[in-house]
Amino acid sequence: MIYINNPVQQTWIVTILLGVALALSLRKRKDKELFPVSVTQELKGLAILFIIFAHIGYSLSSSSQFLWPLSNLAGVGVNIFLFVSGYGLTSSALKKPLSIKQFYSRRLKKLFIPFWLIITIYFLADYFFLSRSYPVEYMAKAFGGIFQTADVIKDLDSPLWYFSLILFYYLIYPLVFIKKRPWISALIIFAVTYFLIHHSFIGKYDNIHLYKVYTAAFPLGIIAAWLHSNKDKISLYLNNFSNSITSYRPGKMMRRSFSYILIVGLLAAVIYSRAYSSPWDSPLKEQTVNLLTVFALLLLFMIKRLDMKLLYIFGVYSYEIYLIHWPLISRYDIIFKHTKPWLGVILYLAIFILLAWVFSKLVSFVENYPRKSASQ
Repeated sequence: MIYINNPVQQTWIVTILLGVALALSLRKRKDKELFPVSVTQELKGLAILFIIFAHIGYSLSSSSQFLWPLSNLAGVGVNIFLFVSGYGLTSSALKKPLSIKQFYSRRLKKLFIPFWLIITIYFLADYFFLSRSYPVEYMAKAFGGIFQTADVIKDLDSPLWYFSLILFYYLIYPLVFIKKRPWISALIIFAVTYFLIHHSFIGKYDNIHLYKVYTAAFPLGIIAAWLHSNKDKISLYLNNFSNSITSYRPGKMMRRSFSYILIVGLLAAVIYSRAYSSPWDSPLKEQTVNLLTVFALLLLFMIKRLDMKLLYIFGVYSYEIYLIHWPLISRYDIIFKHTKPWLGVILYLAIFILLAWVFSKLVSFVENYPRKSASQ
């Protein structure tokens, strides 16, 4: 537990320092694509920061005011990850289709190898350093990617409930993907997810409330990738429709202004929902508010003219940071105990990047080791 005397002041210090770091990392955007890889990485970087701030602010801090309102956006972060995953898988599948066997071989390897390495490290560390052990059944399910609880105290790594969800999407995706009609695949995945969560044994999981609020983002990412792959056709249809109604064609500045107005409108709707109602009354309201925030951020990142290199770096290592961060700051913390909370947050963010980089090198070594051994 982090005990904080002045949480608002500490939050302002973190916010200002991060703002300065982001400002110093700004670079002129060179890529002119609508939704390039650099933007998806920046969004993933923003998402992992939201999740870290939520875990610190709500699960570790003695005051929920610490890191608020950034700590209130974990749901937005999870939805960003799911949306970008659906978008990325579909964009790749449309450009270079893979067989089901090829998909599982490539995608699941990238998903499981880092995961297996980190949970092995934490299982061993908990046993030898904390004298903490887990039931054999729990460990077996963990190595299979099945997490039925999200207990911040009892579980090995409580955020791993998300791994079970993304694993499900990776398993079902190649089975239902239709290259000519990806939107049908999206509807099938949404329907199957909804049925399993609401009408099957999965509904008895202790962490089912988490799954209920993340059913739409992944399918929406699939639809977005399909729309993006057909952007020329869609643009032609829209131009023909516009020409049939009026000869007026808005200029570039007008289109950009309209985008900003749309973003402001979406953010206003989100702020109103959070301020004047309780979006967490039901999964539908929570999911709707979070998705509105995601769409506003997507539009903002798509039309901005500057790259955010700091967010990009966090995005590149977001998966490794996701796997590493919670046990480190909760059970193995040595920084928050000896520094001010604002300094602890900044130091941990730097440590996460460093550890994620080292861990990525370890993963690359493990992935390439069989090939090196075979060539010798």
